[in-house]
Amino acid sequence: MSVCNSGEGNIRIELLQGDKGILHLYTPAGKQILKCPLTAPETTLCAPGTGLFLYRFVSEEGEVQSGKVMVK
Repeated sequence: MSVCNSGEGNIRIELLQGDKGILHLYTPAGKQILKCPLTAPETTLCAPGTGLFLYRFVSEEGEVQSGKVMVK
């Protein structure tokens, strides 16, 4: 999975090899602000604001990927 800022307050997510799962988006303080199931190979989400966000992706197989993304 690849997560990046695609500009204008959007976050672009690309799933690799047909992964499906749930994306959780958090503030730096740990408050969950978004929970979104992902099934399409590419998805663009409107970020709920600007700044630094933390993400956690849990695949259907239970694999976890986490990181951070800066939204301008």
